[in-house]
Amino acid sequence: MKNTILILLFLLTTTTTFSQSKLIFSYDSASNQVERKYCKDGNCGTGKSSSKKQKANQEETEEIIVDNLEFDNSLAIFPNPTKGLLTIKWGQKYSNTIKDIVLIDLTSKVHHINYNSGNHEAKIDLSSWPIGLYIVKFLLNDGTTVTKKIIKK
Repeated sequence: MKNTILILLFLLTTTTTFSQSKLIFSYDSASNQVERKYCKDGNCGTGKSSSKKQKANQEETEEIIVDNLEFDNSLAIFPNPTKGLLTIKWGQKYSNTIKDIVLIDLTSKVHHINYNSGNHEAKIDLSSWPIGLYIVKFLLNDGTTVTKKIIKK
């Protein structure tokens, strides 16, 4: 009787070991999870997708991130903190990249900022605004945003 139970237990564990399912995750270069693959029989390969569409999307995303970092690095916002006139300047090659510039106060009220893309700058007079923290949000043509914090003294 004991031998029969042991044989059945052995057969049961070996068959479940070979038919285990597993999850395989794929990550991009920034360590973000981009794919989760469920493998019922455990034979899925490495989990890395070779699809041309996914690779193109990943390259496009990386390109947008690099472009946004370059745009972010080209921004000059001064003086910060400010008591009055705030100047925002950006690189000449990004003038056609900006779709809109907004200033958001702590009550979440959005103020659209008039700017001259030809001069590559915007000037905001905050002298009559209350003291506090403000967010300048740059809406870019590719749909992404870049935000900066401003302190009004």
